[in-house]
Amino acid sequence: QWGSGPAFELGTGLVNLIRLSILSAIALLVYLISHKLIARNYGCGSTFRIWSIKRFWFTKRAKIKNTKIFGIKINSIKIGIILPLLFSFFSNGLLKFCAVGSSEISEIKLARTKRQFKQVTDFEIAIIHFAGPLTLTLLALILNIIPGFSDLVKISYYIAIFAMVPLAGLDGTKIFFGSAPLYLFGITFIIFSIALLILTNSLSALVFGLIAAVISLLFFIYKFR
Repeated sequence: QWGSGPAFELGTGLVNLIRLSILSAIALLVYLISHKLIARNYGCGSTFRIWSIKRFWFTKRAKIKNTKIFGIKINSIKIGIILPLLFSFFSNGLLKFCAVGSSEISEIKLARTKRQFKQVTDFEIAIIHFAGPLTLTLLALILNIIPGFSDLVKISYYIAIFAMVPLAGLDGTKIFFGSAPLYLFGITFIIFSIALLILTNSLSALVFGLIAAVISLLFFIYKFR
């Protein structure tokens, strides 16, 4: 949005850049806080990491570790920063690629002493990682009925959708391998809710999204029981 119309306006563009950067930071902050709160409930810590890759191919020689570019040692490539920028620049902002990063879960042994399982289970890990996308989806559904929050609504549901993509290093993969039924329920709820939110622009998207998610979950349980 580098201008009020088709013409380029530097001042307008900078104002929009600052405003949307602040809104993006708010959405990510909500995402991180939800992760941390749910992780703490399960006796775990949560640390946000930018989505990175440590090898550019599947062979052992393809590791990025200790690679030097212009004399600078590089151990990983922060594709959570690079890919969104590339998509934005080359599509003139039309394509939004919002897979930024994910949280790493670590056990706090003293906090899990009274729990049935001393080590965090796969299902608990799935729930913790699902907290971020779910919270942002609910935030988008609620703010959509309040005038003036359209940009924050879009940013929130873009981050939620891309967080559920099952790529290594993102929440989607950790949810899927932690609990396939939870992943199916979550991805159905998020996609249907956001699609209906865009089409109907009402809170009824929440209800129909939940219905679609429950139907998908029941079908999964019946098919793979």
